[in-house]
Amino acid sequence: MIQLNLKKLLFVVIAMTLSQGSFAITYKNFKGNLNGNELSRTVALVHIQGVGDGLLGANMDLVVKNLPPIFCQPEKLAVTPEQYIKFLDEAATNLGNSANEFPVSLLLLSRLKAVFPCI
Repeated sequence: MIQLNLKKLLFVVIAMTLSQGSFAITYKNFKGNLNGNELSRTVALVHIQGVGDGLLGANMDLVVKNLPPIFCQPEKLAVTPEQYIKFLDEAATNLGNSANEFPVSLLLLSRLKAVFPCI
């Protein structure tokens, strides 16, 4: 059963990637997926973890190049998808209704900068 769900998830992710030249999931779409069926929720959780990992990786690349990081997450703190969702919801609350059309990557980045400032 789990193997079938993983195959479906892989198919959805590949289909989404190939069907869009530039694809950014908005906050509204993300929340819709998160509140959808099991497969949609799984896709949303994998997506937000990937966005968070990508931002963290880009941040680490800046540090390696002796450039200032965008945010300063404590080294030993692992952020879960649920925490990323909390950060998204906080960022969306700050923006109000206009947050619905923002890409989750930008919302998450803005909140990571606020939660983990570089002092």
